[in-house]
Amino acid sequence: MKMEQPAQYLPFRINDTWYAAPMEYVSYIIASSEGFLKCSLPKSPPYIMWVMSIHNRLIPVIEWDMLHFAGTDPASIRQRPLILILNRQNSLLGLLTDEINPPREFPSQDCGQAPVSSETILTRGADRYTLFDVPQFYLSVASGQPAAGEQ
Repeated sequence: MKMEQPAQYLPFRINDTWYAAPMEYVSYIIASSEGFLKCSLPKSPPYIMWVMSIHNRLIPVIEWDMLHFAGTDPASIRQRPLILILNRQNSLLGLLTDEINPPREFPSQDCGQAPVSSETILTRGADRYTLFDVPQFYLSVASGQPAAGEQ
């Protein structure tokens, strides 16, 4: 009988919500204060806070609240200390986060690939995480609209 390997996820927090991103999509974790070359782009959507250069690649850095809560005043956004760099199909996106914890394993039967909008919850002991659907996040960034049901 073949035992299924537990799935690895990276827990991170934005505001008061903890998410868990599949490790297969995680490329880097960096402090937003590090000295990477970054600049704002004129005419970019408001949720793209800046573009940064890492290893000669330009990476848009996304502010979750600006993407998901229409009408958010940019002045009300507090600086988030960490950037989670995600990689999907060799396309990099940065997501500003408040906190990132070490990777965790969850039993594979608990880790369906449902989107965040269905609020798939992963649990380990008393800890609860919303499954972060990276492909859906990329679609939201491309369209400038959160997926149906995303909060």
